[in-house]
Amino acid sequence: MEIIHDSLTTCLLIDGLESDPIQTVTEWADKHRFLSSVSSSEPGKWKTERTPYLKEIMDCLSPTHPCEKVVFMKGAQVGGTECGNNWMGFCICNAPGPMLIVNPTTETAKRTSRMRIDPAMQYVGPGTDTITLEGTIYPHFKGGVSQVDSMRSQASTGEPLMLISGNGKAFGRWCITSISDTQTTFMKNGAPRKVTFSLTLKKYGEDKR
Repeated sequence: MEIIHDSLTTCLLIDGLESDPIQTVTEWADKHRFLSSVSSSEPGKWKTERTPYLKEIMDCLSPTHPCEKVVFMKGAQVGGTECGNNWMGFCICNAPGPMLIVNPTTETAKRTSRMRIDPAMQYVGPGTDTITLEGTIYPHFKGGVSQVDSMRSQASTGEPLMLISGNGKAFGRWCITSISDTQTTFMKNGAPRKVTFSLTLKKYGEDKR
């Protein structure tokens, strides 16, 4: 019995001393990363081949690369945030420790944490923190054709809104993450008589004090 115990201890010690496998951020992301519908229009398994220009950047962020500083100048909506999330996930998985992510304002930091980092770290499938609301607008009856544009304007701010039902029940604060609409039954001047829309909302977590 003592021999078995010593053998097990030796095996565990050897396993603990074994070096981590050599892996790049790109390889880690392709193997482990999943995108949620909150942060991506193409939810599911991450595929670097969809954004091949990010591969070199992620490889430079890997510990086996000699690069010590990476500067990424980019346009909007090209995958830069997800590239950073892949690096963060790689570090959490392989070398967990303190990491500082700096944003220009406090509100931007809060929004990034809730809408980007939280889904990246916590997404395991569909959940109750995302809902879809559908509706129909008859512009000639009330509100005009600009109602959906007003929704999109509000969504672009990223600010949370209180969700309240028609009978006054409050469901907390939510952020609009996507909007789609379809216009049908047009008048002679081209204005739609009917507009159907769909809103996707993401639950807004309250600040931790």
